[in-house]
Amino acid sequence: MALSQPARNAYVWMIFASISVGYVSIIVKKVGMSSVTLVSGRCLIASLALFAFAKARHKKALDKMRIRQTVIAGLLLAAHWTTFFLALRFTTVAIALVSLFTFPSMMALAEPLSQKERPSIRQLFAALLIVAGVGLLAEWRNPSPGVLAGIAVALLSALLFTVRNLITKSLMRSEDSMVVMAWQTMIASVVLAPLIPFYEHDFAGMQSLAWLVLLGIVFTALPHTLRIYSMKHLPVATIDIISAIAVPASALLAWAHLNEMPTLRTIAGAALVLSAIIVESLDKLTRTSSP
Repeated sequence: MALSQPARNAYVWMIFASISVGYVSIIVKKVGMSSVTLVSGRCLIASLALFAFAKARHKKALDKMRIRQTVIAGLLLAAHWTTFFLALRFTTVAIALVSLFTFPSMMALAEPLSQKERPSIRQLFAALLIVAGVGLLAEWRNPSPGVLAGIAVALLSALLFTVRNLITKSLMRSEDSMVVMAWQTMIASVVLAPLIPFYEHDFAGMQSLAWLVLLGIVFTALPHTLRIYSMKHLPVATIDIISAIAVPASALLAWAHLNEMPTLRTIAGAALVLSAIIVESLDKLTRTSSP
């Protein structure tokens, strides 16, 4: 059956949103600012943009009963982005992204467990693929401390993102996703802001501001808005698979812009992690379409 024009548009927007993750990694590598300054500035600008979008579209305000959950999710978001940016300092973009993209399988295992249900065989198989994929990233015979630190911090970032996503999913049942994201990014910015003075040489005038605006609007607020649009026209499982494009796209961008050529072990590990994402997405699609 032919796709409708809105569905075709959604595919294009999701591909852009996925590739934007790669550009975020490149910017973090190229810009001299600390993870704290980058995340706080990015979140401040993104939150202002999202609040403006939400007001223009007459979205309802956040329920006061949901403030506690939103604050916790915002704190987790701050920790997630800070640790991921830190992982990029330790290792290559490809290894950091492959390690981070273990979060879909973490989410797949955490959801049934949080509801006191058993994970499916396909979900457990996907988890084994993840373990094997991450295991390939590190050269265990002659391990590099930087690579191991990068993998460990990126896995911590993935865990923080998983917990944040579980809380956010609960919030989305009654709240608008754009408003929720606006508040979470604002909270993340505010909680990290007091730490910025400890990095006094971080900010280098208009150039630094330009990078933060680019990160906040083009690579945070815009991709989130496009994902919301795509969810109205595509199955969630399809969106998850398209999102996985971020891993090979980021590796190629890092190769082109940073001369970080991925090794065969990294490619093999990425293939296993991507396979796990596809397996889990197909399992989700099967459960959704079953009567």
